[in-house]
Amino acid sequence: MPRPRKPTTLLERAGRFRKDPQRARPNEPDSPTHDWSSVPDYFSEDEEKAWHDIVLAAADGVLTYSDQLFVEMTARLLANLRTTEHSAADFAQLRISLSQLGLTPSGRASIEIPKATHNPFEDL
Repeated sequence: MPRPRKPTTLLERAGRFRKDPQRARPNEPDSPTHDWSSVPDYFSEDEEKAWHDIVLAAADGVLTYSDQLFVEMTARLLANLRTTEHSAADFAQLRISLSQLGLTPSGRASIEIPKATHNPFEDL
């Protein structure tokens, strides 16, 4: 299975287009940021806790409004696995979902968010 494409915004933050500008995908849809503190009204208490756990564990700048449905699905799956009997397939689905959100070691390794650099001239 081929590696999933990284979003243009992540490639841009990592500076990939400075060296290779033709890699840019100018027609890729943009996704606005989202206020992740608001949990869907229809969530149970366990699902709400799972939602907050996922959102708090995600790296800054990774989740956008477009990811809301995927975070909802993952939160419901996590809450279900925490409270009921489950199979190996359920765990596999959760692992895949968490990885796609960058919440596993290998999932984080595929995400590049440059750290802010300190400009020594600002101290002058």
